Amino acid sequence: MFKIFIVGYRFSLEEYEEPGIKMSDPLYLVDKLANKKLDYLHISLGD
Repeated sequence: MFKIFIVGYRFSLEEYEEPGIKMSDPLYLVDKLANKKLDYLHISLGD
């Protein structure tokens, strides 16, 4: 018997603190994750 796990990734698109994450950083990561076998990808924005 084998167990089934849900695999996903969650992150915020931008951080307001300096130096912070800029919009282009996570978009690069999303492109890389698009070809992975994830069950979900949760992207949030504070506003």
